[in-house]
Amino acid sequence: MIPIHKDLKTVPESLKVDEDSIAHNPTRTTYERRIKLIARGDYPPSGQQSTPYDSRYKLKDIKNALMTLYHGKCAYCETYDPSPHVEHYRPKRGGYYWLAYSWDNLIISCSQCNTKKGNQFPIMGQKASFHNTPEEMAQINMLSEDYDKKEQPLLLMPERMSNDIENIWAFNQDGSIILNNDRIRISRNVCDLDRKELCKRRKKIWDELVNCITECVAMAKGDISKLNELLATHLNSFKRGAADETNDYLAFRRFVLKSGWIQQKVIELTTNSNVVRVR
Repeated sequence: MIPIHKDLKTVPESLKVDEDSIAHNPTRTTYERRIKLIARGDYPPSGQQSTPYDSRYKLKDIKNALMTLYHGKCAYCETYDPSPHVEHYRPKRGGYYWLAYSWDNLIISCSQCNTKKGNQFPIMGQKASFHNTPEEMAQINMLSEDYDKKEQPLLLMPERMSNDIENIWAFNQDGSIILNNDRIRISRNVCDLDRKELCKRRKKIWDELVNCITECVAMAKGDISKLNELLATHLNSFKRGAADETNDYLAFRRFVLKSGWIQQKVIELTTNSNVVRVR
C-alpha cells in the first residue's frame, strides 16, 4: 500500500451534488438514490432490493476515474486487477450508508481484499454520524478529513497515507509483512494482506533481483570494476521499476531498495573479493 493523491475537487460527474449537475442524468438518478438512502437511514442488504442502489457507485465515469488513479491496482494489496470492485473504505453496510456515493470514500479493490474486509472498519475514536444539513450535503464528497480526526481509523487508506506511513511498511524476504506498527498489523489482518499468493508474488520480485545479482557476480569473474558496472545497470532498472506508479507491489519494491538486502547479498556472493558495497 502506497500513498495516492485524489483530487477531491474534481468529482466524477455522476457523484456531484450541485444544482447545475443534478439537473440531468446520470447525476440526478444517483443524487435521488443518495437522498433515499439518507431518508431510510441504512443501506439495503445484499439482494434484489439493493440492486438499484449498487449500480450507482459502479457507473463508468466513477470506475474509469478510479482505474486511472490507482493504475488498475487494488488499493490495499497493490495487485493489478482488470475488473476490480468499487470498494467503500467506510462500509456502506457498516453504518456509513450516506457515504455510498461519496468520492472520498470510493476506491478500487481486488475481490479477495474486498471480500475479506467486508464491513470491518475498526476505529479508536468516536464513530461519525450524518446530520443531513445543507452544509454537510454540500460537502458529502469530502467529509473524510473531519471524520478521520474524530474516528481515528485503524485501517490504512492510500489516499490519506503520509510518506511517513509508507516508510513504516517493512517486509521479510519471503514477502511477508513485518508487524512493526498497530495500523499495519490491523490493516494486514482486515484485508488478509499476508495471504499466501501475495507473499509468493512479493517474494518473486526479490528472487528475480537475486538472480540478476548472482549473474552479475558470475559474469564479472572477480573483476570488481566490471561487477560494479553490471550491478549498476540492473539496479538502476530496479529503481526505475520501483518509481513506476503502474507497477504492482511498490511498497515491497521500495522497501527492498532501502532495506540493505541488496548490499548484503552482494557481500554474501563476493566473500572472496573486495566488493563490500553497491553504488
